[in-house]
Amino acid sequence: VMDERLDLVTALKYHRQYLVLIGAGALGDGVAYDDAGAECQTSQIKFQSTQPTSDACFADLVGRSFALTFTSQLNQSYTTRPIVIAKISDQTGSTDTEKRDAAQTATAAAVKDALRELPNYVIDDCEVDCWYEDTSGVGAHYPSVKCEVEFTGSSVAGPQY
Repeated sequence: VMDERLDLVTALKYHRQYLVLIGAGALGDGVAYDDAGAECQTSQIKFQSTQPTSDACFADLVGRSFALTFTSQLNQSYTTRPIVIAKISDQTGSTDTEKRDAAQTATAAAVKDALRELPNYVIDDCEVDCWYEDTSGVGAHYPSVKCEVEFTGSSVAGPQY
């Protein structure tokens, strides 16, 4: 038996889940290095641009995979197939910004497809947005991939209060 909305007058709300993957760096301290061996945490990244346009500082994340586990309302767990984070350099586009945007879109599509492929239609629909950015930490900025998943399907609708 699925939960139903008891109050149909109140606007429907969809559940949103935020995923944040943070690169650990070669030594596990979050410090990333570019192709030239310089720290990626330069004043350019910290103060001018928080959107990366190359894979160099995101080597811990791009081209790697992760999986998500979804637990249904019946307390059954389902784990996705491995989801590969798209490389910026593998994308087509005339500028680095277009390539980055294409990589973010490809990663979002991979997350959405993996969730919708779970068995028994536990997730029948969702919307996913992903972006690559530098996340502020304690005295430094760390490479990260962030995704927002909004569960819009009827099979994941719970009680609305």
